[in-house]
Amino acid sequence: MQKVKPEKNADMELRLQRLENEIKAASLEMSQLKSELNKMKSAICEEQSESEVHPEELKKVSKNKAAQMIKEYVSKNPGCKTSDVIFDLKLHPDVVLPILRRLREEGVLRSEKIGC
Repeated sequence: MQKVKPEKNADMELRLQRLENEIKAASLEMSQLKSELNKMKSAICEEQSESEVHPEELKKVSKNKAAQMIKEYVSKNPGCKTSDVIFDLKLHPDVVLPILRRLREEGVLRSEKIGC
């Protein structure tokens, strides 16, 4: 078995100083990453709150007017999703869904399921 010789005091102090510097650098980097993460979280929250449709912001229009708005929207945005129609036109889902169903049944619209 080999004996381990203790390091000289100067070598140990230098090594300790290097480790302390590495810890300080890692701590600074962690603080910067936390700050960046918080900025990203804030941006996501702002984006979500902007895209949310609040009931008081929904438009109150007749079913005929809503159907016309939906037809125009879909013709200008082929491949759009039901949620796109609801959020972008600010129409209540209880208004949009029956209209989309009727337009599909009439052959005016075609729909595809995406995802799971």
